[in-house]
Amino acid sequence: MTTWLHLLNNGLLLSARPVGRPLKRRRNNFYQVSGTRYLVSGIRTNMVTDLFQTDNAESPAPGGRKADHRRRTTLDNGKLSATWCETTTRVRYAETDQAGVVYHANYLVWFEIGRVELCRSHGFNYRDMEAEENALLPVTEVRTTYRQPAKYDDQIAIRTRVTRLRSRAISFAYEIRRLNDGQLLAEGETHHIVIDGTGRARPFPPRYSSLLRSGTDPSTNRQ
Repeated sequence: MTTWLHLLNNGLLLSARPVGRPLKRRRNNFYQVSGTRYLVSGIRTNMVTDLFQTDNAESPAPGGRKADHRRRTTLDNGKLSATWCETTTRVRYAETDQAGVVYHANYLVWFEIGRVELCRSHGFNYRDMEAEENALLPVTEVRTTYRQPAKYDDQIAIRTRVTRLRSRAISFAYEIRRLNDGQLLAEGETHHIVIDGTGRARPFPPRYSSLLRSGTDPSTNRQ
């Protein structure tokens, strides 16, 4: 899946650098993300809106009124299944570092495994969405909290669910747990927008959006 680096390297984004103090609202080419304002240039406006969508309930909506982000979140989440998709793997020696624990970046690989298996549990392959609809899901933001280390030969469960699905964006939540005792090792989330092969923002394909909003196959998931 595409990342910010891909967008920068392919000339789709010229700059997105943090500057100055946090803003209360968007002004011109400045956008607020997690309390930091960014100066953005060289990117389509509709992509910027999707990339930098924020859930700050204090951000005023056009006309000076506060946007009801919490209500929007509730409505979006109410249409999604709260079921976790779970898949398992075993820690390989190559995934550990000199300290004998799983290298932190490998958790992001497990997140991707979780996303792919979640799509499969909803009745489609992510690869098919790319090929049939020319729809890609670049990662725009990743957050990870590490709780306990995973070690060589540990069997782990990768749990994934969709937390938000909009017309041009999607978010996932993750849990990494040790299988034998259920210990939470890490948790995180990723945010994505939908683009085509040329890097232009596009709507989420309706067929795949409907599948993601539907229930999952119980045979491929465990609560």
